[in-house]
Amino acid sequence: MKKNLNNIIKLKIFIPLLIIVASASVFITQKALTATNNAKFISQTVPLTITTGSTTTVSVVMKNTGTSSWTKAANYKLGSQNPQDN
Repeated sequence: MKKNLNNIIKLKIFIPLLIIVASASVFITQKALTATNNAKFISQTVPLTITTGSTTTVSVVMKNTGTSSWTKAANYKLGSQNPQDN
């Protein structure tokens, strides 16, 4: 009888742990499927003046702080917002 009681106690402990592990697994998988876009401005290198009609090289460094990967295939681009993409 004592051996059977031990098995019942172990089973009662095991089932809640199984439910917790399964729930955490679903949460992690679902979070990975819902990637987010986010970024942080790091720095820029821009001349003090740019003559009208001329071209110049500038540098803008951003850090991807989201969970989405920035890829050309996914059509990620860096663009202006005012006016948009000028």
